[in-house]
Amino acid sequence: MRQLISSLVVPCLVFVLFAGPAGASAQAPAPASQAGLTAPTADTRARGQALIKDAVAAMGGADRLAAIKDVTVKGKVVLNGPMGEVSGESVAYVLYPDKIKSTITLPMGPMVQGYDGKVAWVQMGGQSQELPASMNEEMERNILTSGAIGIMRVALSGEAEVDAAGEASVNGRRADVVQWRRGTQEMQIFLDARTHLVSKLAFRATTPQGDLDFEVIVSDHRDVNGVRIPWKAVGTQGGQPYLQLTVTSIQVNAGLDPALFAKP
Repeated sequence: MRQLISSLVVPCLVFVLFAGPAGASAQAPAPASQAGLTAPTADTRARGQALIKDAVAAMGGADRLAAIKDVTVKGKVVLNGPMGEVSGESVAYVLYPDKIKSTITLPMGPMVQGYDGKVAWVQMGGQSQELPASMNEEMERNILTSGAIGIMRVALSGEAEVDAAGEASVNGRRADVVQWRRGTQEMQIFLDARTHLVSKLAFRATTPQGDLDFEVIVSDHRDVNGVRIPWKAVGTQGGQPYLQLTVTSIQVNAGLDPALFAKP
């Protein structure tokens, strides 16, 4: 069980609200440091900002996104790990700007992961342990990517650099690709060309098994307190399926207590 929990530290939190099918047709563009991707220019930066603004408007607008203080997501999950495919239920809490906690209840018992803004931790079988500091950045990414709320707010504030990076196809639909960077964090955001909503995220993340490529495709965007959030997600890890999520409820601004995220 410990191996299964360790392997799911990144994906289970990353896509409380997101995921992408193994057969997705879109290909993630390489980071700018790799050959084949044009270096950022003033034009790509301006176009990237315009695409982000279109996406924020489609989600409900900057004011509505800024008003979100916390999010609670419940759902049904199917996980693929070392023990094979297992099904269960999940509940995840995000308290902006820097706290997250996820509980996944499987046949072998609950698995709990959290980050209080300074310390990442995992709990199983009544025992808890602190995760290496190297996992903190991945936990922070999870907060940013949940529902795409964080990544959009950071991009609008200018804390992240965004560049238009061409077009792609996600499940047969055209998407505009935005390269998003903040410090050492980098990812690609795929925006549906018709709706301007996020249809996919792609990034390289650190896991207990080493660095792996993650792809996440989302669908079934629904209005929650004026913000459109995806309710279905399927994700791949290193080219292999790892997660299917069907959200059953989302609550925003429940007034979550910061103590909820402290290591047990």
